[in-house]
Amino acid sequence: MNLLLLDYEARVSEIEVYFAFLADVVAKGAKLHYPRARKTKQAAISEDLVKILKANALLILYNLVESSIRNGLNEIYDSVKADKVQYEVLRQELRELWVHDEFKPDPMRLPENNAKRVIEMLELVISSKRILFDSKLLPISGNLDAERVRELSAKYGFSHQTTRSTKGGYHLTRVRQERNNLAHGLKSFKECGRDLTLDALIEIKRQVVLYIRQILKNIQRFVDRRQYCVRGQRARTA
Repeated sequence: MNLLLLDYEARVSEIEVYFAFLADVVAKGAKLHYPRARKTKQAAISEDLVKILKANALLILYNLVESSIRNGLNEIYDSVKADKVQYEVLRQELRELWVHDEFKPDPMRLPENNAKRVIEMLELVISSKRILFDSKLLPISGNLDAERVRELSAKYGFSHQTTRSTKGGYHLTRVRQERNNLAHGLKSFKECGRDLTLDALIEIKRQVVLYIRQILKNIQRFVDRRQYCVRGQRARTA
């Protein structure tokens, strides 16, 4: 298994640990135990804390989504760099992305410097210098759901097709929305977790994990087959 998927499975394992704990609390009525107290003491976990734990599960799932997609796109960037791909060999979608990133809007740039920047970019293309992408400019900022993943697949050129078992990743929308509600203070953790059942969370987790795993496999296939290059073209060794 490649490093991209190994890292993903490691993150999924962390999530499974959290959900196992959540199941102990919700389904099995786990209690707090205080072994250092003078007398053996136990206390029930409050309903408010249970709601907070449920809400936090959605934050953990969103973190999985964003970190995994970020790692997948970085895998494409790293492969383009390692393969020393030139502009003329780069597939059209990535050419457009590179131009957009290199000529990013800058309100402080003087008009005459716009022309300079264009000339610099043209010289890079004409001289067949290898193309480098800046991972700091990845188009990811707390807005990832299945629809956004499909947009990214069109922008980069990898497939967004997944099996029926993922149901198109539709639960990612709720994960994104609730993550943003929590991040921007639109909901408290108690409010977010109030109406979440354990069964619903487990189903959301199952679908998110399946969907992102298949998207990462699509990205890895894209890289392994060097589909970041124009079909039939190979990068020239610099």
